Amino acid sequence: MEQQVIRPSARPPRLRNSKGLALLLSGLLGVVSAVLLVVFVVHLVSDAGGGKGLSRNDFSAGRASFLAKEFAASGPILFQALQGDKDVYVLHRGDDPAAGWWAVQAAPPGRPRRCGVRYDAGGPRFVDGCDPAVRYPLDGTGLIAFPVQVRKGPEVVIDLHAPYTGPATPSPPTTTTTKGTG
Repeated sequence: MEQQVIRPSARPPRLRNSKGLALLLSGLLGVVSAVLLVVFVVHLVSDAGGGKGLSRNDFSAGRASFLAKEFAASGPILFQALQGDKDVYVLHRGDDPAAGWWAVQAAPPGRPRRCGVRYDAGGPRFVDGCDPAVRYPLDGTGLIAFPVQVRKGPEVVIDLHAPYTGPATPSPPTTTTTKGTG
């Protein structure tokens, strides 16, 4: 009997239609990524876990402890163009990062953004950007103010949906907690 010799091939066997398989896997990966992104965004803005989520009109300014140190070192913290062309100053009073926050819009009511107030540490006060003779106290009297909360984290959150005319007195401590799931 004759023996057959099987010689190993130098090349591995070729998959049929490998381009189609790569295209299918890429598409599947794209769909899974899109679904995960949607789930993440929905979780971020929803009332997940019983806590209060961020709405599209809420702005998270950052961690209360960091912002309190920054304010103590440099004064009011300016956040530019939070909603359209709305610039907002965040201020803090006291030693407790979980309390004493308030926020005012940088542009005085009825004035264009270019006339936004600037912080004058020598006052301390805000000075109108178009008319330096016009000044506003740090409590926000005469400026548009926004409610501020300290939420779980603790995180300073500004409600840009509920403006009111100052004085913008510091908000009482209203820390919102989120229940854990297990």
